Amino acid sequence: MTQHTPGPWAVGCPDGKTHYIMVGGHTEIANLPHCRAESSYAIEDGFERRANADLIAAAPALLDALNGILPFIAQSSASEGGAAKYSDAVRAADAVRAAIAKAKGE
Repeated sequence: MTQHTPGPWAVGCPDGKTHYIMVGGHTEIANLPHCRAESSYAIEDGFERRANADLIAAAPALLDALNGILPFIAQSSASEGGAAKYSDAVRAADAVRAAIAKAKGE
């Protein structure tokens, strides 16, 4: 697995159309351009593009937060069966571990 660019990440929109995910105020990590209307994936709403950019920019902090709570969550897995599989806390712990794995490309 390749390591991601360390955060914090921020959002910039210097041209008023394309939202950029930046690190260090100058390095572009990704961009969310203003799409053509005929595209089936067009996001014409600048507020939605900004919300998407904010979510992406928060990714390093969210991953750090999830890693930080690992020592405090259930160690067993719902897939192991037994009474634990019915515990909301165990299912939530599984969701945390799955999100971390997905963020790491595992």
